[in-house]
Amino acid sequence: MVAGARLGVDFGTSHTVAVWSRMDGPASSLLFDGSPLLPSGVFADDARGLVTGRDAVNAARIDPGRFEPNPKRCIDDGSLLLGGRELPVAEVIGAVLARVRSEAERVIGGIPEAVSVTHPAVWGPRRLVILADAATRAGLGDVDLVAEPVAAAAYFSTALGREIAEGRGVVVFDLGGGTFDATVVARGEAGLEVRAVDGLDDFGGVDIDDAIVDYVGRSMVDDPGWARLANPASSDDRRASRVLFEEVRMAKETLSRHASADFLIPQTDTTTHLTREELETITRPLLGQAVDVTKAVIQMAKLPGDRLAGVFLVGGGSRMPLAATLLHRALEIAPTILEQPELVVAQGATTITNPTTTTTAPLAARAAPPAATVPQPQASTPATASTSPDDTEAAEAAFDLGAALHEQGKLGEAEKWYRKAAGANHTRATHKLGNLLDEQGNKAGAEAWWRKAAAAGYSNAMYNLGLLLNDQGRPAEAEGWYRQAADAGDTDAMYDLGLLLNGQGRLGEAEAWWQTAAEAGYDEAAVKLGFVANGQGKPGEAEKWYRKAADADHTTAMFNLGLLLCEQERLGEAETWYRKASEAGDTEAMYNLGFLLDGQGRAAEAEGWWRKSADAGYTHAAFDLGIMASGQGKPGEAEKWYRKAADADHTKAMYNLGLVLYEQGKVGDAEAWWRKAAAAHHTDAMYNLGILLQQRGRLEDAQGWYREAAEADHTEAAYNLGAALHDQGKRREAEAWWRTAADAGHTKAAYNLGIVLDRQGMRREAEGWYRTAADAGYADAMHNLGLLLREQGRHREADDWLRKSTAAQ
Repeated sequence: MVAGARLGVDFGTSHTVAVWSRMDGPASSLLFDGSPLLPSGVFADDARGLVTGRDAVNAARIDPGRFEPNPKRCIDDGSLLLGGRELPVAEVIGAVLARVRSEAERVIGGIPEAVSVTHPAVWGPRRLVILADAATRAGLGDVDLVAEPVAAAAYFSTALGREIAEGRGVVVFDLGGGTFDATVVARGEAGLEVRAVDGLDDFGGVDIDDAIVDYVGRSMVDDPGWARLANPASSDDRRASRVLFEEVRMAKETLSRHASADFLIPQTDTTTHLTREELETITRPLLGQAVDVTKAVIQMAKLPGDRLAGVFLVGGGSRMPLAATLLHRALEIAPTILEQPELVVAQGATTITNPTTTTTAPLAARAAPPAATVPQPQASTPATASTSPDDTEAAEAAFDLGAALHEQGKLGEAEKWYRKAAGANHTRATHKLGNLLDEQGNKAGAEAWWRKAAAAGYSNAMYNLGLLLNDQGRPAEAEGWYRQAADAGDTDAMYDLGLLLNGQGRLGEAEAWWQTAAEAGYDEAAVKLGFVANGQGKPGEAEKWYRKAADADHTTAMFNLGLLLCEQERLGEAETWYRKASEAGDTEAMYNLGFLLDGQGRAAEAEGWWRKSADAGYTHAAFDLGIMASGQGKPGEAEKWYRKAADADHTKAMYNLGLVLYEQGKVGDAEAWWRKAAAAHHTDAMYNLGILLQQRGRLEDAQGWYREAAEADHTEAAYNLGAALHDQGKRREAEAWWRTAADAGHTKAAYNLGIVLDRQGMRREAEGWYRTAADAGYADAMHNLGLLLREQGRHREADDWLRKSTAAQ
């Protein structure tokens, strides 16, 4: 055991992260196969036992039936069947944690004195026992189990230096590989504590990957290769399907930094092009649900807005720019997001001295190192020959021919001519050959040719090497190449170097590179600087950078500038920028412009912009138009707009559409939409389904929906469930649900609870509930309270309540 050392382990759905530190020392990530992200998958090998990490992922390509990619999602399964072997879940999870222990022993010299393993805040004792058992099997000993959002909040207050004073809290928006959780963590007398939590068990990074695959598949339904990918029947098909999902994941991560990405579709001999706009269209409904959950959690926490220290985005899925944008607009608080949010929870866990308290001293700021401190990576490169002037002319002709063939999609012929030119030391051909091989999935070949072009001083090749190495989890080498390209004036490299540095906590260096890129006309860097400044509470600086990019017609900058000006009550300027962004096609700008105009009494113009936004596919605008039409007594138009939003998976629109249809007597259609909304966790829809089914005599189904809504804290559902159980003679369970509803302020539940307790002879408690209902104006409760008081000889008070009862009836 290594005294003074601490280890934090974030066991995630897709990846596991481990960070260690010594007392008061800097935190460092353990690296697994050169990356801080250890794939959480486990492969059961007959000879090697349980294999983890990249070895497991690679082995799964040969025999997918022996592989479990997401053991965390199986925590409730008891055991897993891998390649014919039935294994306890704790043993499978323990294999991942044992890999962490092995690496910790190698790097630190032994098992640290203190080990913390994190878990979702909603996990109960049974799951925590399994996790602790897994840690014991892994040889980590008696570990501290720390809720993930508490660890994230600890990082927020220590590593970022954002104080969370007693009575204040932070919102943790955790979008991981397999789940989403929103939590308000507040500092109480004992330290950091979870004030409120909720989440979506079926939404995470892997679900976004599924949605992207579904989107791509719509255009390939007639391709037999796609059919085998969608429904793999053989080992080859399953291997190809896994490759497809790996390609999709890498494309998704690329789109967090760039406007578009290309990826290979195995078994179809095609590549597809995906833009950030398409990705945002795919993910907007899912992220919208996550934002709705976050708003509800903040409301449940009963923590006023001025008591929130911030909104902190963690988990790999949260790096999508749209997540921060939607939260900013919904909460009017600029979120804090790091470029490597996957590392936050593990590092935060190392700062917690016990499961309920944290230290509050921030880590020392990292000084900016001199430029180009990372040595240039070295590797073997393809052999070349010396050239003469005639050779140079021939190489140029070969390059031109290769480029033309490449553009025509004739990749095999293009490669032949590129190789001919590259063999004569034609630098652009060398670079383009690397590009072509990269497009074909030959990463090793691409790296070799890009290295040759980079060695010849070609900055685009340096930049591409940086991208490739960063995607492969080789950040130190990536930094070296990014720096060389940036020093050569490549603004893409400056921007991505900033992203890499920021992900390592070196924000000062990152901002310096972004500023250099922005001043060179790279608008995305200016937007990034504006976003960072706004998150740091520097609106003046944020405005300067947003305005720079907006003046160069950057649509997102126009929108963000409008939002910033609106927050400052500079409505005329805000309108100008919202209008410019709207005219450039930004649907959210159209939506916000409508709100601004509506607040100025320009309702007709506001409605016009909302219609444009809705017609362009922005579901929130369609939903609001539905509300407007309903309020104007136009059910047909309301139905049209609600349906448009509901068809795009807007949960509240599904519910409201059900209401409109029900009022029109279309009960079957209403039920169908309420079922869809209920499946998306809309509790009012569950409650309405209960009422509808009860009216039809389907009491068991009705009771099921009442129960689901009641368990989600729907007060009316808890009352109705109590009534249904009481009618079935299940008095004790009915009393429990009425008590739940009464505690939440339901007057009739309080009255009924009083009757039940009165009949049981529990007069004092019965009096309390009668009095609660009577104080709320319920006449029958006043009457019963009067009778009870009279029986106790308290005649004056009894007569007073009986008179009030008579007057209230």
